Formats: sequence, structure tokens, C-alpha cells
Amino acid sequence: MPSSIRLSTGRPNLHATVALAVVVLGLGLTAFLVHQEAQSLATASQLREAGLGERIHNEAQRRFSLPLYGLLGARGVYAASKSVERLEFRAYVESRSQLKEFPGARGFG
Repeated sequence: MPSSIRLSTGRPNLHATVALAVVVLGLGLTAFLVHQEAQSLATASQLREAGLGERIHNEAQRRFSLPLYGLLGARGVYAASKSVERLEFRAYVESRSQLKEFPGARGFG
């Protein structure tokens, strides 16, 4: 046999043991960091969804409240007059920009 080839003596090679330990440690650390990042992304996603949900809720509430402002204004027309004729009420309604002020409302009557 050539002198450069060694036969195994049954003892673990120190270099192989160290290399295996480094690989196992590296894989373990990588798995841990991947798990931590996944948890971080999941938490960030939940917070973002909660924020979007709150924004949607607030916007829906605001849009449902807008026609109420128009009706309160109409109440002011009645409070300022002894009687409100049909044409006077129509003039009030037409003085408001319904598409801008009350998006989605079909009218006031």
C-alpha cells in the first residue's frame, strides 16, 4: 500500500468531528434564525392586518355618518323657518354637493 493512504484505526478523526460539529451547529443556528424571522414576519403581518382592519372600520363608520350631517343640516332649515315649502327644501338639497359631501347617498327627502 502507498504510504499516503492511512487505514482507519477505529478512532474518530478529529478534523472530521470538528467539521461535523460546525455543520450541525450551523444548521441548528440557521433553523433557529429562520424560525425567528418567520415569527417576526407573522407578527408584522398581523399588526398590518389589524391596522388595515381598523382603517376600514373607521372609514366605513365615517361614510355612514356623512348622510347624517346632511340630515342635521336639513333640520337646521326647519328650525330656522316656521314652515318649509317643498321648493325651499329642494333649494337646500341642491345647495349641497351630494356627490362630494355624501358619497353613496341617493338623496334626501
